[in-house]
Amino acid sequence: MSQSNCHTVFSIIKKEKHKQMYGLELLASENFTSRAVLEALGSCLTNKYSKGFPGQSYYYNGLEYNDELETLCQRRALEAFGLDSEKWGVNVRPYSETGYIDYDKLQENARLFHPKLIIAGIRSVDTKGKQTLYNLEFLINQAVFPGLQGGPHNNAIAGGSDNHLILLDLRNKGTDGGRAEKVLQACAISCNKNTCLGIELTLEVQGSLDPKATLMEFIQALAQGVTFQQRVAEIRAEVEAFTGQFPMPGLPEL
Repeated sequence: MSQSNCHTVFSIIKKEKHKQMYGLELLASENFTSRAVLEALGSCLTNKYSKGFPGQSYYYNGLEYNDELETLCQRRALEAFGLDSEKWGVNVRPYSETGYIDYDKLQENARLFHPKLIIAGIRSVDTKGKQTLYNLEFLINQAVFPGLQGGPHNNAIAGGSDNHLILLDLRNKGTDGGRAEKVLQACAISCNKNTCLGIELTLEVQGSLDPKATLMEFIQALAQGVTFQQRVAEIRAEVEAFTGQFPMPGLPEL
């Protein structure tokens, strides 16, 4: 996209670009992608829509290159994790990553919701000690399509992604992630209340209020306190000076 296409949209994208270049992005679901990934996402693959999995041309034809791409992505995914394609399958279509399983949280949720079935492993051993592998690939594929979603984002399959996670419990500090999130946002640090990194300023604002103060009262105190705003400006300047030293991967302008 250039400025001549749509000045308003171009301007909004430029503002987001500046925020990413001069802020710390700590959201686990956000990633800095390479130029190659951005080019793949903005390629002619965006024009395509597909149904079925590779080789299932009975939905409609013209998907030979989509099939080739998806097969390549599956092979690379198995190679990345050192998995044998004879024993493992992979579905690269889900729109969002699932990440690791927190089994303690899984147990807590199971006690809360009482599901009829939980699939938490795919391996067992028979009476003779021989390992048995369950074939769940077909069921998982059917759950993704047509069960949970329609056609995949073919351009996203061509790209790639990674994630990161920092989890800090602030309850023993007399505050919580919701308040730390607002302070960090003011300091050019993006996060959310599930994955936020606490700083002393959060505790200072919290300490100036009644212990039962609401989040809105906390935000008002942060915005209206002269000393707090001075600290915010100092921290923000430090963050922007640090992040500004590093080039941002991707396209030069967008």
